[in-house]
Amino acid sequence: MGKEEQDINKLKEEIAHLQKLNTALSQKIKLQQEELATKESLYQEAIKESERKLELFFQQSMDGFFYMMIDEPVQWDDTVDKEKVMEYVFKHHKITKVNDAMLAQYGAKKEDFIGLTPRILFGHDIEYGKAVWTKFFDQGKLHIETKEQKLDGTTMWIEGDYIAFYDLEGHITGHFGIQREITDRKIAEEKIRRHLEELQILVDTIEPHIWYLTDQDTYGLINQAHADFIGLKKEEVENKKLRDFFTPEEVEVCKEVNERIYAEKKQIKTEEVMYNSKGEKRLLAITKTPKIDSQGKVEYIVCSAEDITERRQLEDELKRAKEEAEVANKAKSDFLANMSHEIRTPLNGIYGMTELLLDTPLRVKQKEYAITIRESSELLLTVINDILQFSKIEAGHMEIENIEFELPKLLNVVIDLMRISAGNKNLQLKCFISPGVPSCLYSDPGRLRQILLNLIGNALKFTEEGHVTLQVTLQKDEASQPCILFEVIDTGIGIDDEVQKRLFKPFMQADSSTSRKYGGTGLGLSICKRLLELMGGDIGVTSKVGEGSRFWFTLPLVDAPKTMQDNTLLQENYCKVPPSSCNLTDVDDVAGRVQPEHNFSYDGNNKLLLLVEDNPINQRLTKMQLEKMGFAIDVVNNGLEALQAVAIKKYNLILMDCQMPEMDGYEATEEIRKKESLGHIEPINIIAMTACAMEGDREKCLQAGMNDYICKPVKVEQLKHLLIKWLK
Repeated sequence: MGKEEQDINKLKEEIAHLQKLNTALSQKIKLQQEELATKESLYQEAIKESERKLELFFQQSMDGFFYMMIDEPVQWDDTVDKEKVMEYVFKHHKITKVNDAMLAQYGAKKEDFIGLTPRILFGHDIEYGKAVWTKFFDQGKLHIETKEQKLDGTTMWIEGDYIAFYDLEGHITGHFGIQREITDRKIAEEKIRRHLEELQILVDTIEPHIWYLTDQDTYGLINQAHADFIGLKKEEVENKKLRDFFTPEEVEVCKEVNERIYAEKKQIKTEEVMYNSKGEKRLLAITKTPKIDSQGKVEYIVCSAEDITERRQLEDELKRAKEEAEVANKAKSDFLANMSHEIRTPLNGIYGMTELLLDTPLRVKQKEYAITIRESSELLLTVINDILQFSKIEAGHMEIENIEFELPKLLNVVIDLMRISAGNKNLQLKCFISPGVPSCLYSDPGRLRQILLNLIGNALKFTEEGHVTLQVTLQKDEASQPCILFEVIDTGIGIDDEVQKRLFKPFMQADSSTSRKYGGTGLGLSICKRLLELMGGDIGVTSKVGEGSRFWFTLPLVDAPKTMQDNTLLQENYCKVPPSSCNLTDVDDVAGRVQPEHNFSYDGNNKLLLLVEDNPINQRLTKMQLEKMGFAIDVVNNGLEALQAVAIKKYNLILMDCQMPEMDGYEATEEIRKKESLGHIEPINIIAMTACAMEGDREKCLQAGMNDYICKPVKVEQLKHLLIKWLK
């Protein structure tokens, strides 16, 4: 084979190899093409799916989505006439795509909305629209809250976010927008704004200062009152430190309280001294309340303050006035107590000696004189008691009992007590009780007896001839509570209409000559009125000059358990008059009769008593009274001597005066009780016999350790009663 043939064969082999390679390459290319086609198909499907989802999101979004594209891209930089460009944009920047939410916002159909330009959308305010679009193009994006109009002309508020599109050369081609209607929110915000504005006006017009502090000493918002106090505008104070306006001392006090609030996390009320813009020292009552955040930390402190400078000054003045009044009242009480004591002490001698005198054989005239002395003493004692009782009522210290008592018995006692006075003036004293009046009442029998004695006593005093009648009836009214009506009717001098108007005021009598002619303090009726007010009743008078008077008063009827069924039986049991008569007591037959003498007889059994008394007259008087009763008496002058006496002798009872030199009766009693507790002496009863008759004097004696109390002037019967009680 020649070389040429060899070359041909070699060439054929190479060609065959190349054909094989070409075939393999073609197959590989085909496979790659098929693979690429598959991938492209997948990519296209993915793109379509993405576009489908994007379109779905676009259409289903609750927010309005839209595209606006410009017919031709516009250049937007400092090299162009932006006003001219914006004029073009407003004509050729058109809506190209929009979702249903956007259509709903404007109340439009798609065909009505596509192609709309800014000139149409901002037709209600072109200049405003251009300003907004200029800002948008300058920034490339925009967030805005603004008013727009729906296609029907209705105004709405929208919130929008817009992003500009650019081509490769940086020219603006259009934009994408997301927009939502916020009309309801804006209406709500406007309401809140108005409410806050009104609240701010309210806060600024009220007198209390209001502010809040951050970081314990930095001002937040404040009201006008606090700004005026500092002397600056509100904005000049807010976000400033306390030290910018107040002294270091003021700031330190404030910070101490604020630190407590941050630590304790609770409201604190305090009073702080601050100086206002005029340099005046003011006292502020401040309430500081912490605002706690969700993590339990103090966010800031809300402060409200009231300027209480004048109020505190007034309180101080009132306190001083109260203290001065209390001092004056104490001085008055001390004066009354002293006068009462000083009058009762000699009166005890006068009254007691008169009783002793009346217990001796006397001629008729002598007995008449002695009785006059005794009655004058009793009258003087009544005057003293009236003054003391009125003072007690005025001071609000009068206490009213509410106990059950039998009315007929009480009336019988009253009539018996007034019988002598009526007989001495040849006056008829009568009492009538109407059927149906309860025999048992629930009230204060002592005060009722006092009122009746006062009214009947006055009637007898001012009546020269005729009668004085007490009538008791039951009053029932469907509109009010049942009550008992008491009437004291006389045929006396009568009372003028003008005088009646002031008759129940303190120290008032018919006229100035009345007190000179008839005597008395003018307190009796005033005391009656005050007592009846305390008892829930009322009092009044009807009178005619020269014909007589009718004084009446009422007492509310409270659950009387018994009712008087037989008035005749009542008269027989309590009035001791013939049952055929309603006249409970007729004293015509007792005119001129004198009160029987006191009976001093009492079997003292030679019991030994100790009299502790510093007044010589009262020593002699009491010693004589007790000796007539059969007692043996030792007399000492003060409490110190009493201690010495009980250490030597054993006494059955001690009569103890309270006010004495060296050692008074209170201290002496306490010392005696101490000796008893130590077993140095045997227990002994101690009775206070004192001229101290003020409110609390009895309690003071009992608290000191005394067993009982009797007030001077001492009546023999009262003294005998106590001796019998404590010597059993």
